[in-house]
This record gives sequence, C-alpha cells and structure tokens, in this order.
Amino acid sequence: MTANANTTKTTSACGSTHTVPFNPNPLQKAFIESRAKADLFSSRMGEGKSTALCWSALVHTRHNPGARWALIRDTWENMQATTLRTFFDWFPPGIFGTFNQTRRLFTWASGVAEGEVEFLGMDDPADASKLMSRELAGFGIDEPAPAVTSGGVDEMIFDIGLSRLRQPGMKYYGVKLAENNPDEAHWSYRRFVDPGTEGFKLWQP
Repeated sequence: MTANANTTKTTSACGSTHTVPFNPNPLQKAFIESRAKADLFSSRMGEGKSTALCWSALVHTRHNPGARWALIRDTWENMQATTLRTFFDWFPPGIFGTFNQTRRLFTWASGVAEGEVEFLGMDDPADASKLMSRELAGFGIDEPAPAVTSGGVDEMIFDIGLSRLRQPGMKYYGVKLAENNPDEAHWSYRRFVDPGTEGFKLWQP
C-alpha cells in the first residue's frame, strides 16, 4: 500500500467490512512514503502531523511484513491523550487490530498488515528499558521538541532508536518524527535543518 490508496479495510469476525478513507495532502503523502534515513514533519498545529505519523507505521509495515514499530512520546499520559487517541481514531482496536493494554502493544489484524506497534512513554523507566532491548523495523517520535503541553524527548532517545533498527528481513527501515516548529537550539533542528544530517529529510508546508 502507498498513501495513494487512500483507504485501508478489514473484515471483522462477523463478516462485516470496515473501511477507513484517508486522503493525505501532498506533504503528508510525501512524508509517509519517504524512504529517507529519517524524516521530520515540522509545522504549526493542525497540519496533520500525528495522523501522518500513525499512517507511516501502517504503510511501512505493509511493505515490510512482520515489522515491529515503536511510537514514542515524552510521557505515557501525553501518549494516551494525543498519539494513541489519534492512532485509535484511524485504526480502532477490535476492527483493525488488537491492543494489549498491559503490554501497550497493538497487533495489526490479518488482512490489514502483519506486524505490531508498541507505544512508549519515556517517563516510564520500564518503557525506556523496552526501547533499549528491542530489534525494530521502525520508530516514530511524536513532539520531540518541547511544546505547551509536552516536555519533549531527549536526543539520546532518538539515538537509541536509531541503534535499535536491526530487525532482520526488512526491505528498509522507517524513522519518522512529527513536531511543531522547534527552536533553533533544539536537537531536532540541528539534526534535520542546520547543519542537518546526510540522509535525513525535513518536511514543512
């Protein structure tokens, strides 16, 4: 699947078919489909960054069956209030997959994709430990730069994520970040804008 498909569908156990229409704008589409070493979607609020982040996990997994993804936020509370809510709005548990609350793990339903997404809040030592022990096909960070309701994610977490991209059998790995426009002093600006990093891609309206 590419973002051109605009929909994803699954058939429930009772036989009913559920379709989620998705009409990405050109920036979302380019971000989702990019195979850069790492992609940063940086913009004002309301530009669809979190939606693009969630769809990136699905699109990548459909190209890389069995992919294990991690979606990361500064705190588990913020994860539940924002990223996880957006993810479930698009991909409701029980229809597009199953969510294990204890393990904080979403497993895609058969016919949607073959893989899983783990949700991690970096204020939880157990979640931070999980990141360090995983072999991943991809990861995403929602709001790595501090915002009004977010403390941001440390650069060390980004580097740990990069070091865990070692799941065997993947055609390519995925690294996606989404945030409001950062201060020039923030690490994401330095890594993606000035001076930037070879293979890293910045996406802005």
